[in-house]
Amino acid sequence: MPGQTLSFTIALAIAWVILKVLKRYFGLRQLRLSLFSASYSSTSFNRSFTRFGRQNSKLLRAWFTCGVVVAPMLAVSISFILVRELWNAAAWLHGLTGDVPAAGRQGEPGLALELVLPGLTVPWAHAVYLWVATALSLAVHEAGHGLAAAAEGVGLGGVSLFLILLLPGASVSLNIDNLAELGSLKAVKIICAGVWHNVVLCCMCWLLASLLPLTLAPLYSTRHGATVWNVPAGSPLHGHLSGGDAVTSVNACPVASCADWITCIMDSPAGARLPQLASSAPVFWTPHQMLHRSVQDAPRSDIGYCIPLAWQLAATQCSVAAGIDECVSSSLCFTPSGGGNKSSSAESGLIHRNQSTIGEAHGFCLSARSAADRAVCGTGHDGFCGTDEVCMRPLLAENESLFKVGVKRGGRRGPGFHRAKPFAHELGRQMADLAQAGGNGQDAVMFLGSQGALLGAVQVTDYLPRLGLLPLSFPRIIGQLLEYTFKVSAALALMNMAPVIHLDGQAALDVLLECSGGTLCEQRGRSRQRWLRRIRRWLLYAGTCSLAAVMTVHALQLLSLQQPLRLALASLQRALLYMHRKFLS
Repeated sequence: MPGQTLSFTIALAIAWVILKVLKRYFGLRQLRLSLFSASYSSTSFNRSFTRFGRQNSKLLRAWFTCGVVVAPMLAVSISFILVRELWNAAAWLHGLTGDVPAAGRQGEPGLALELVLPGLTVPWAHAVYLWVATALSLAVHEAGHGLAAAAEGVGLGGVSLFLILLLPGASVSLNIDNLAELGSLKAVKIICAGVWHNVVLCCMCWLLASLLPLTLAPLYSTRHGATVWNVPAGSPLHGHLSGGDAVTSVNACPVASCADWITCIMDSPAGARLPQLASSAPVFWTPHQMLHRSVQDAPRSDIGYCIPLAWQLAATQCSVAAGIDECVSSSLCFTPSGGGNKSSSAESGLIHRNQSTIGEAHGFCLSARSAADRAVCGTGHDGFCGTDEVCMRPLLAENESLFKVGVKRGGRRGPGFHRAKPFAHELGRQMADLAQAGGNGQDAVMFLGSQGALLGAVQVTDYLPRLGLLPLSFPRIIGQLLEYTFKVSAALALMNMAPVIHLDGQAALDVLLECSGGTLCEQRGRSRQRWLRRIRRWLLYAGTCSLAAVMTVHALQLLSLQQPLRLALASLQRALLYMHRKFLS
């Protein structure tokens, strides 16, 4: 966190210096600078908006009529969301005052509205995506207001751009006198034009994301496997996989895309289990956090491999009771499987050798890579071993699996074998073993660890460059930018239609209550004006306070302040109870 804070401070200082130079040496008199903010106002866009709006007034009026239909749907949706979030927030706060500690409660109600903070809810590397998406969404929103006003003959006061702690913002000032003379329908068109443009932007982002493989087809190919674009430095696969490698299979499950990559990993069966090592469900450090529950609840079946008797006779014995780390290097402890043996004579002889004088079971330390090259047997598989083979399973810890990852080389690979330390939040072992290269650049990488560990050990994409000069990260950058733009634009459309002070929802509420520009019509009687003022005021207070309460509760959850807040609420309860008893007595 200190490193990110320093980077943010440096970026803020650089931006301030650049704006200062622009103001001083380029004559930008409309640019105003302060310590943590900058704003720029201009009327140079007024003529362009006015000319375009008047030339296409009929088309624009029909276009913004669609916004009048969509905006009430957004207003109803955000109202239901706020009510639901208030209920969840109240339940969360009520849970803090209960007898169960905050850390011991399960199933706390979550919030649908989320704060987006780089370094907390999104990675710092995504801050640029978030900034561009916010700037684009705001520009499209304000352009909607400006075009709608021009189409209805309303003059523009100017366009303002501003930065507050590097956060972008924009606004369009309208001629309020002209707006007051308009009818309700024309005023609603101007008010709802911004959120309508945000909805259209969301649809465009969704369409572009859906057509991205087709759009990039001349430059990137797909359905050739899951292409590796990044391997973290601390990953067990670092040195075994590199950018440009294509994952083609996982445990004989064909992989043609990222979706297949995830599916094959989640459906991979496990080996034998150690009951004494079973523990509570681990928390996986993985980019695929949404798969966490699937990692825990995925159905598992035990499989084994047909191991020749000659391997077993030459192998070192390992004690099952001694644990899973008795074998060294890339070897694992294999034990006989209950099924998959066509003949019981080999297995009976093996079991006889595996029993010590005190009845302790033993297995054999065998190469994981060599064993994985053998035929598959065991429960849930139709394959049977030959007469000189025995079906054996690797002895693995809880939530651990043995993965054989087929790789088609497209980049450079590092040294042969690497056994890495576990991640900070990962249980069990993690190691990778590089198999010998096969034909056509086909290799196999053995990975021992959990499903979540393998998902977090490498980052893949669906796109493979047709030319070596094309970057692997370009499709991902476009996809991330479309995703963030969709989310930010959708949030902007919803939040602006909430009955919150200084948002479009306030202006829409004024029109709904037969107001114009926040001033009630004089044609109404004084009594009705008074009631309309009260309704407007209380609706705005309710919407603003609801949104502030939901965001505050979410910030408390995000900063993990449940326990301090619980103690503070308990102290407040005791103080109120003491005062109540004292005054009543």
